[in-house]
Amino acid sequence: MVSRTVKLGGTASDITVTPVAHGLMAMTWTPNPPDEEQCFASIKAGIDALPSGAKAF
Repeated sequence: MVSRTVKLGGTASDITVTPVAHGLMAMTWTPNPPDEEQCFASIKAGIDALPSGAKAF
């Protein structure tokens, strides 16, 4: 689980995000991408690892 969060600045200062990227480019930038089911499972696992109230871009 991701435990560190950061507040954005300026007009978005009320938004809390995590400084962690999903690293999912290999799902589309490869000659043989994984199947959609595996891709969506990876995305969901990353979102589920976020602390409560944090957002992912």
